[in-house]
Amino acid sequence: MGNVGSVPGFFKGFGGTADITVVHRLCELFRQLGNSLNLAENLSILDAELHRLVDYDSISVHLLEDDWLAPVYAAGPGFQVLGSFELTVGEGLLGAAAATREPVVNGLPDQTRQLALALALSIEWCARVIAVLAIYRARPVPFTADDLQLLTALAPKLAASIDNAQRFSRAERASTHALFERLDAEVARARRTGGRLAVIACEIEGLDPEGVIAYRVAGELSRLCREYDFVARRDDSFVLTMADFAPAGLAEKQERIQAVFRRHGIAVEIGAAFLPEDGTDAEDLLTAAYQAARADRAQVGVLD
Repeated sequence: MGNVGSVPGFFKGFGGTADITVVHRLCELFRQLGNSLNLAENLSILDAELHRLVDYDSISVHLLEDDWLAPVYAAGPGFQVLGSFELTVGEGLLGAAAATREPVVNGLPDQTRQLALALALSIEWCARVIAVLAIYRARPVPFTADDLQLLTALAPKLAASIDNAQRFSRAERASTHALFERLDAEVARARRTGGRLAVIACEIEGLDPEGVIAYRVAGELSRLCREYDFVARRDDSFVLTMADFAPAGLAEKQERIQAVFRRHGIAVEIGAAFLPEDGTDAEDLLTAAYQAARADRAQVGVLD
């Protein structure tokens, strides 16, 4: 954790004097929000840590897309309602916060009578609203200026966390799409030329697929491949597509792949499928490769 001097200056005016405990807890919350690219995980961390700073009963986060606020996280009393209703910009308490870019303090919560008061704040990134954060109290105890200042201090870090998670999600979807496009193309080429094709699935244990190490592993796997091979991340796995690769070379390739994961202390199960022996299209080959990886896991379990 950084020292207090590294915290933005306006914290020094919090409540008239610097509250060292509050500043340290905010620093810890900032640090934890940067540990993952998983939006749901980050919002759960936000909820747990924010409770240490502000007294509230429920929380909701809505993302803004095309003038429409959609819930992505809700917890506490009334979470079923908070996590299910959608609304347009300008509609209700959350919509007002998004439309005006001004906080709504001690407003009446939308859609639920279980909660008495709400504090809602627009979350902005690159001069545009991307979300609305709201906290709620079941009792009619007003939120204070200090509560608002805490959320205002938190907003830029939360905005960066949301943007990073959304970028990662888009990149992951693009990677999966690219995998199927490449695999379809390689299957068509192999059929046309009578060539071979291998699909190698690496199922991961103990690796955060959204962390820094996963990027390093992807780079090392790419360096194991030829320039016309392809490596993609798919959920909790990596998939290698290798043209003109015969079963005879599999054992050596598997050992080199295993070595990559061992260097990072990560357990992995590896399975391979070949065209035409194990399938004749992309879906069949992927299914066969994953089944082989799970069979590898079962064999390891028996040996253990």
